[in-house]
Amino acid sequence: MKKVHAIKLLQASTDPDDISEFRLLVDHQHIKYVTVDPYIFDDMDLIFEPTLIKILRPLLPAGDWNHARIFQATSSEKSSSGNAEVQVETSTQVQPGILGIWHSLAIDYLELEVGSHLRSNVCEATCSKIPGQFVVKFARFHYEIARLERETTAYKWIDGHNIGPKFLGHLTEHGRVIGFAMSKIEEARHATLDDLDICRQALRRLHTLGIKHGDTNKHNFLIHPHGVTMIDLDFAEQNATEAELNEELYGLEQQLADTSGKGGVIELIDGTDC
Repeated sequence: MKKVHAIKLLQASTDPDDISEFRLLVDHQHIKYVTVDPYIFDDMDLIFEPTLIKILRPLLPAGDWNHARIFQATSSEKSSSGNAEVQVETSTQVQPGILGIWHSLAIDYLELEVGSHLRSNVCEATCSKIPGQFVVKFARFHYEIARLERETTAYKWIDGHNIGPKFLGHLTEHGRVIGFAMSKIEEARHATLDDLDICRQALRRLHTLGIKHGDTNKHNFLIHPHGVTMIDLDFAEQNATEAELNEELYGLEQQLADTSGKGGVIELIDGTDC
């Protein structure tokens, strides 16, 4: 059976006691998804890219599939050595995508030149369609689409109001929308309690539109020389009641004083790309 030639790990979500998931670039042009059942390979081998690639390359066949499941055969299916064999099942699945498309520009993921990683699904990037460096946020796996759908819609609500980063376009993967590109906020830092007044002003601008942010932790307020920019709108709600908006506004002081690190965890990426 013909095998794939080149594999590059894009993202991974591993669990020693559950299914591990991998997003791969195969043969430099196809993004494919692989799941690995637990207890087949050593946990450390799955989080170390060179070893992972050595494991996957002889197992993955060439072809038009976009999803592969790697699992262990039943006890009745054993190799000549007596060990249960590792099996691979490939399929072509309809992957979900963001449906709320409202911007005219679409950027294919494979067009990106990736820069620094900010979170596991957020990175800096460049491409020929947009001048300068920008930031992309996207769904790594199918279960993250709904959250990105909500945030994409929220950016439509605030478009042109100077509340969040400028929405630059939709990010696609083989035709489906998986995320978006937004402007990079230069010279930015996260808010502190000293920034309470200007953060309240920014939040009031959002509330004027009848929108509740939904997650006002201090890491979602970027302070920069030109003011305040709010990010992470995936919990935003339109048509919020006055009571809900007031509760969020007057709870902001406690959020900015919080020292738990909520919302500020940097998620490391197992792959070498975003």
